[in-house]
Amino acid sequence: MDQRAAKVGHRKSRKGCSKCKIRRVKGDADVFLVPESVADEFSLPESRARRLMEHRLMQNYILHLSEPLPMSPSAEWNALWQKQLPPLALQHDNLLYALLAMSATSLLGAGEDESRKGDEHGSGDSSGSSSETSSGNSGSGSNVERKELFTVRQAYLIAAMGEQRRMVQSLTLASADAVCLSSLLMLINAFAMLGERVVQPYTPPTEWLQLGRGSGAVVWLSVEAIQQSGEADRSVMCTIANAPPQFGLDESYFDASNREQFGALLATEATTASASEPSDPDDETTRLAYEQTLAYVGSIYKAIRRREPVYVISRRVQGFTMVVPPRFVDLVAASRPRALVVLAYFFAAVVQLSGVWWLGEGAGAGRNCIARRELRGIRSVLPDEWTGLMVWPLDIAGLM
Repeated sequence: MDQRAAKVGHRKSRKGCSKCKIRRVKGDADVFLVPESVADEFSLPESRARRLMEHRLMQNYILHLSEPLPMSPSAEWNALWQKQLPPLALQHDNLLYALLAMSATSLLGAGEDESRKGDEHGSGDSSGSSSETSSGNSGSGSNVERKELFTVRQAYLIAAMGEQRRMVQSLTLASADAVCLSSLLMLINAFAMLGERVVQPYTPPTEWLQLGRGSGAVVWLSVEAIQQSGEADRSVMCTIANAPPQFGLDESYFDASNREQFGALLATEATTASASEPSDPDDETTRLAYEQTLAYVGSIYKAIRRREPVYVISRRVQGFTMVVPPRFVDLVAASRPRALVVLAYFFAAVVQLSGVWWLGEGAGAGRNCIARRELRGIRSVLPDEWTGLMVWPLDIAGLM
């Protein structure tokens, strides 16, 4: 009797069981779960200072950040970020808080750029606490102002994650656009915040990868709901979904030809019988995770060689955490050498992009930009037998 009941509630389609998808997305939404103790620590009471700060952050977005990716020739794409998103944020708190948090991160990064300009001998990597992000704004100067911005950023980020989780649990067609856009802003913010994390001693950027995994699941479900509603032409998300590369619609980025240049990374000969790296490629799930991730990374390199517009390549970079298999995230979290080397190849591709504020290529960043910091960190923890595979990405990044 129980078995029959289970089958009745499990309706499959060509794209999979919709109920299972919803359960999986709600489970992935746990990435937006914030402990109450942390939320209380960064709560913001209503005050004139808060209103002024919110005005400053919104103004910073409109003037400097409303092109999160370099200018696209599409009028619809540019209008989405510049004209449609701000009013939508005033209707949905999750999107508003994500916007304010991202804006604060950019100001923190711009302030750090100013301090680097005034210190020609600053290493920026010895303490691991500096922000490597950049934007075209004036940033924050004094330590007091930076501390205030940091507190505000954390408060709005926590609030955004809380609201996002609540809205995912009760997702509707009316809220789908705001949920998707909030996820994308949080992804941009998460990458920019990599420049603030401690990298000595090095630990993998697991939280960034996990946030991307959860955000990706939310975006896919929301876009599918919009498309099935018959009202896709009224959704701002379809402008993003149909822009190149078409994530989820055109999965050529997983094509095996993309990873041909990385054959050594999957070859058994690349490893020794080491306890630090079991025979991963012999496990089907693990092998597929490596193959798909390397194929995606290879698609970024191909896009660079084809001289695709920077806004398209930066979308590929943004999409990395959304499309890589969950198993790969687990392998990185476990500090598997092969997974860390694959991640290094990704960051070596990022180094080649410029003009994107959240990639941390701000004025004065140089050798201390986000991607180079991650590459140096990965190199510092790899077993000796894996260092040979790091020569190529380190050379691309100018770190040899």
